[in-house]
Amino acid sequence: DGAMVGFVCLRAKTKIAPFQAEEMELFSALCDTAARALDRLFMHERMIIEAEERRRLEEINRMKSSFVSGVSHQLRTPLTSIRMFAEMLQSGRVTSDEKRAQYIDIIVRESERLTGLIENVLDFSRAERGKSAYDFHEVDVHLMIQNAIEACRYRAEQGQVTLDLRLTPDVGTTLGDAQALQVALVNLIDNALKYGGDE
Repeated sequence: DGAMVGFVCLRAKTKIAPFQAEEMELFSALCDTAARALDRLFMHERMIIEAEERRRLEEINRMKSSFVSGVSHQLRTPLTSIRMFAEMLQSGRVTSDEKRAQYIDIIVRESERLTGLIENVLDFSRAERGKSAYDFHEVDVHLMIQNAIEACRYRAEQGQVTLDLRLTPDVGTTLGDAQALQVALVNLIDNALKYGGDE
């Protein structure tokens, strides 16, 4: 198409014997062949780059979908707990002061957990890297498990399921991200209540 893709430098065989017309035609044909080969190589390179770009965009879209799905599930759990316990208190069916205090504590804890989850969602850099930044510190294992069970207890009661916490006396602390561990525990219990069946 007239675009230059390269050039070939030729030197005459001798000062008194320049290239003949037949030789020049051969050189010209070789250059045309080389130009077509280069053009195919460039086209192949463009196709590889475009395919890689499409693959990268598809991977980004897949990660976004996975991220949104995971976030939606994580946000739904504390929201459900807050709504259920708030509706119980609003209905006036909770007559025990101890129960009311217990439900209020759960609402406060789940609100705090929801706030933490929202802060993580707003941290766009984490989502773009496909990673989560964890805050490791000493976590009270018993308290963490107890809070997770309390957050799911009302749902369990509605399904006529008993949540029984049994821990060995030597359970102490562990190094980890309290919020991430809490989310994992609540999801485990929530999935067990959903899909555990009658056993």
